[in-house]
Amino acid sequence: MAAVPEPTAAAPEGSARVPREFQRSLIDNLTAALLSASPPPCLLRSPTGSGKTFMLTRVLARVSAAQPVLWLWFVPYVNLVAQTVDAIDTDAAESGLKAESLAMALNEEPAAGLVLTSTVQGVASAKARKSGYTSSEDDARRSLAAYVARARAAGLKLGVVVDEAHIALDTTTEFVQFVHWLKAEFLLMATATPKDARLNEFVANAGYGAFETFNVARADVVAARLNQ
Repeated sequence: MAAVPEPTAAAPEGSARVPREFQRSLIDNLTAALLSASPPPCLLRSPTGSGKTFMLTRVLARVSAAQPVLWLWFVPYVNLVAQTVDAIDTDAAESGLKAESLAMALNEEPAAGLVLTSTVQGVASAKARKSGYTSSEDDARRSLAAYVARARAAGLKLGVVVDEAHIALDTTTEFVQFVHWLKAEFLLMATATPKDARLNEFVANAGYGAFETFNVARADVVAARLNQ
């Protein structure tokens, strides 16, 4: 498989504009895994201060440069939705990605390179599941199911990012049902404090095989002076 060109690097969470060596290696390896013939679910174990959001954004940008992907990025807390949108948009000129709140984007047209952000709780409800994710639809608002159908009809692949997975997956019952329903081609999880048993359970119940782990060593973060 030919190498995928990396967009010009942007600033990772307060560090230099160019990826540090350990970041570049992680970005390369995660991208290669997701662009393989049978992409596995991927887990990024990344200590606080290592530039996790930057690395994830670079991976999404490189995968999106090779294939038409609509990304759904899930976080555990409401305040992290806007924070994530801002972080991705800071890199937009270089990455080509565009971030929005999922709730605000449903009436717009799905497109490759969009990153739609939501809390886990925003999609994980028994009412939504029992309605086939159409319960929020009315004359003024498109349902999540209708939006996903439009994305598929437009030839887009789907990617799911679960950020702060050690928190976001604490209660997985409804969210795992949502991810299973979505049948995304790509599943990327990130955490500073992994809980392997919970992650294994989530991945299996969502209909995927075993996940592949990519670790950021704390020593590399310290050496790069990113955790100061």
